[in-house]
Amino acid sequence: MGILYVDNLTATHSFADEDLEFLIAFGGLTAVAIENSQLSERIRREALVRSNFERYFSPNIAQVISQQQDAGRLPSEKRPVVVFFSDIRGFTPMSETMSPDEIAKLLTEYFTEMVDKVFEHGGTLDKFMGDAIMALWGAPIAHADDADRAVECALAQLTELEKLNTKWKREGRTEVQIGIAINFGEVFAGNIGSDRRLEYTVIGDAVNTAYRLCGKAGPNEILISEPFYQQLKKKPPVETLESIQVKGKTKKIPVYRVKR
Repeated sequence: MGILYVDNLTATHSFADEDLEFLIAFGGLTAVAIENSQLSERIRREALVRSNFERYFSPNIAQVISQQQDAGRLPSEKRPVVVFFSDIRGFTPMSETMSPDEIAKLLTEYFTEMVDKVFEHGGTLDKFMGDAIMALWGAPIAHADDADRAVECALAQLTELEKLNTKWKREGRTEVQIGIAINFGEVFAGNIGSDRRLEYTVIGDAVNTAYRLCGKAGPNEILISEPFYQQLKKKPPVETLESIQVKGKTKKIPVYRVKR
């Protein structure tokens, strides 16, 4: 609520009805101007937040977050999530034979297509780790079919990679193969970092296990853990593998290979 006060200190009864009507009209125009200014600022803020979040989240999720009251401040909490890793097999020796420009061009083209698949399936880009991609489903916004979305994304990435390799082969460039691993479990999700730079990410045993499993995946192979398999509503054809021993675990982990 706003108040307009008008007074004349030198004369009494100096205002007529016309002055009151003018003041009312002026007050109405002022209120509209203030409201439009506030709306413009809110739209500008939402656009800024959305543009920042769209680097990590699919556009539809970024829009939902930007419209929340505390946009830009995602909650820190424990929650069950799907953790997804993919990385290029043999990237280090391959990069030794390439120039810096060739490496940058390859990774840019590769990351662009792979991240698009993450976003198309409603996932969150957590981070790039060298030639690896870490993605999430279930944080910051969960869906009932997050596990199904993640495995569909993995299959879509391999299909897209085949197209990239066909293009690169035609251009006389290096072809690549990737390994993918997906796990499910409870993690801590929130803004982590320093006062100068925070990033939304997840930490916990489920993350470490997914990362270790990715290191065990063969070329163009999708490995999934038992907890993740149990979350799938539409279970794809899989092959049961021998349990795998990974660093940090005393017991071997049951693993499945997704068939294409």
